Amino acid sequence: MTANDMAKKRVTISISPEVLKWLDDQVKQRNYKDRSHAVEKLVYDRMQRANLP
Repeated sequence: MTANDMAKKRVTISISPEVLKWLDDQVKQRNYKDRSHAVEKLVYDRMQRANLP
């Protein structure tokens, strides 16, 4: 994989207030460095469980 393959893309998502609160709580507890890190890590973990690339 090249450096260009690893470049992050900016996206916009809509999520429910309760999910946003949970994400913010996780960041506040320092489980993730920020919202983007939380979403990326959670999606990546789910992809791994589904055996996706």
